[in-house]
Amino acid sequence: MIEEIAPRRRLDPAERARIAEEQQKLKLERLSKILKRTKYGSSKHKKNQEACCICVEDFTKDSECRETPCNHLFHAECLMKWVETKVASPDCPFCRAEIVVLNR
Repeated sequence: MIEEIAPRRRLDPAERARIAEEQQKLKLERLSKILKRTKYGSSKHKKNQEACCICVEDFTKDSECRETPCNHLFHAECLMKWVETKVASPDCPFCRAEIVVLNR
């Protein structure tokens, strides 16, 4: 017996935009978890990196930082603004290594 297959409902542009926005928010949340928070003073990289390559300002002992999976350090706010603009395919601002976000 052949069952009828219901036709797919077409999404209107506003609904499509809302879904895309929700997906983007979810991806940013996942990125936020991947990009580890740390203080510059407690970072193992402070000997190698003295400044954020996004804003080119020196880190201070108490700077709120985030670290990429490739172990580069940035001011937390700078890095999150960076990934927001590149949410479709985020990468490290320093070495351009892809930041992989799994869909879970």
